[in-house]
Amino acid sequence: MSDKPKCGCGKSQDANGFCDGSHKNNEEQVAFKETKIVSFGETLMEIDFDLSEDTSDFKVKKLMAEVTNVLREEYILAGGNPIRSILFEHALGQIVNAQMSINKVITLK
Repeated sequence: MSDKPKCGCGKSQDANGFCDGSHKNNEEQVAFKETKIVSFGETLMEIDFDLSEDTSDFKVKKLMAEVTNVLREEYILAGGNPIRSILFEHALGQIVNAQMSINKVITLK
């Protein structure tokens, strides 16, 4: 009889099931990956609030993203109805148009 104990983890490569230390070499590493939840405004304006760019273009996009987030929160809280949905979609389009127009003025040479 062997002095080695039977494998408790089930990862032994030993033919008789005795512990061979495999668990020490092949331990599963549990890793957690943090995932940032991106706001609706950040997605719509294609920006990341965590970045701190000092460009006028970024500042405008960030402000419009914040406006978009406020609009969406209020829309969700108020509950949906057909007229509110149409107005919400129209307002989103106007926010995007305003952002693009403002940035065109800023970047026009």
